Amino acid sequence: MRSYRWKISAGSDRYAGSVQLMTEAGVSVMSFRSKRIVIIFLLFGLAGAAVACTDTVPTAGIENISLYPFAAAAGSYGHSLLYGYIDGSGEVVIEPRFVKAAPFSEGLAAVLSGKKYGYINCRGETVISPGFDAAYPFAGGLAAVVVNNQLGYIDKTGRFVIEPQYDANYIRSFSGGRVLIKLADRYYCLDNRGGILFGPSPEPFRVEDNLIILRSAGKWGAVAWSGDTLIAPVYDEFSPFADGLACVKAEGKYGYIDSSGRPVIPLRYEQALPFREGLAAVRRDDKWGYLDRSGKTAIRAQYEAADSFQEGMAAVALNGKYGYIDTSGRVVIEPLFEAAGGFSAGLATVKYHGMQCYINQSGNFVWISDG
Repeated sequence: MRSYRWKISAGSDRYAGSVQLMTEAGVSVMSFRSKRIVIIFLLFGLAGAAVACTDTVPTAGIENISLYPFAAAAGSYGHSLLYGYIDGSGEVVIEPRFVKAAPFSEGLAAVLSGKKYGYINCRGETVISPGFDAAYPFAGGLAAVVVNNQLGYIDKTGRFVIEPQYDANYIRSFSGGRVLIKLADRYYCLDNRGGILFGPSPEPFRVEDNLIILRSAGKWGAVAWSGDTLIAPVYDEFSPFADGLACVKAEGKYGYIDSSGRPVIPLRYEQALPFREGLAAVRRDDKWGYLDRSGKTAIRAQYEAADSFQEGMAAVALNGKYGYIDTSGRVVIEPLFEAAGGFSAGLATVKYHGMQCYINQSGNFVWISDG
């Protein structure tokens, strides 16, 4: 295992600096951008904070870049945390000036200015004026917002397409022109005009193509839009279908079924994740490895922890540290990190020596916190 240590030299401007990553093989110098006092990252549970600043129809210029939220404290910004956005090289594109900032989706991002949320574009310009108590990412051209503790949905002009009237404690995004909502302790599926497609149901459910995955007497199964049972409710857990298979749990073990309910991979694993990029992480005998869709071992079980593949790479843990492998199981970024998230738009969030960072797919740091 190679040893690493930091050598940090301060830059002349408020963001500039450099880091020398000292290894037995030599010195790798990487530029970074950092506030002198502290930089704190929006890591979103270390699930990958990379965000594509693109609309459904890409346009020329800055709208085609990917932006990543970050927060700065002290210095010229005062004592409160203020949030802005960097690009994939670590350059500040939108200066920190928001109380909170969410990832971009479909070209817009929800930001908190003062006490209300609104939306900005990739240039930092206000597109939808602050006026919401809570605001969520756009999906299918609509975004969930909360006003006076009631949930509704707006379009990209800020106009309400579905008026605020639903339970604000149950918030879902549109997918395939449909959304799930809750009203008066009953669950419904609505279309993008607010029409009821399914419901009411006393139990929560989700919609996947022609299946409605719902819970009955504490067990998960699936029915058709007509209400006819397609998959008997026998599962304690029932993940969304991915690559044609759903990860399910029964009697303490995990396996995979197809959309007809047929077991494709036997329920014999201690833990399992949904398929992604053709592989699924599973744990057996306290070690994680990866299966292909036929149930054959693609990468042997050897890891203390493992995540799903994203952009051809997956975070795995060995000897208490996280690194990254490719779909052949080859280590592409050595296990050096205390925590590691998935790659999105070319960057991943990691924690190194207590510092929150963004790295690229070569393992180089593009943004590093000072504390």
